[in-house]
Amino acid sequence: MTDAQLSEIQGYLDAFEQLNHGPGRECCFEFEPVEWRGDLEGSLEAHFAALPGVHPHWTLTAEKMPSGVDGLRPVLEAWFVGKTFGGTDELAAQIAPATRRACAEQFVQFLTDFFGGEHPRVWRLFIRGDEGEGGSTADDFALERDRHVYWLHFDWTE
Repeated sequence: MTDAQLSEIQGYLDAFEQLNHGPGRECCFEFEPVEWRGDLEGSLEAHFAALPGVHPHWTLTAEKMPSGVDGLRPVLEAWFVGKTFGGTDELAAQIAPATRRACAEQFVQFLTDFFGGEHPRVWRLFIRGDEGEGGSTADDFALERDRHVYWLHFDWTE
């Protein structure tokens, strides 16, 4: 787990974030470290509470994904080359399924390298509290290995 690898992962996400921006639509794709505070949920709660602009009343639920990193592949495909790809609803349909899979697979390989060839434990996160804001779609995950936690976040707002 090196800073260079973390930068490589975030750079890959940044590239797809830019490919998914469009008129009246902004995307945010993030992979960031979370300070370990004794347990997973406590670590995540402290991290989210410190984020700028956080909603004052929210709850966090973490559900372990038994398929681990493999379970991320369809989610990654949908975010990298999905509804918001190219800033229009039609462009994603022009991307071959093999290309979609390759984009997701490259990201999974970055994660595998980052975690030293071992697959981290993966949790899907459900953050409730800002639904009244409207106009946003998000998917959040925590990846953890040996008390090293990382938040993987995808969202777009219209």
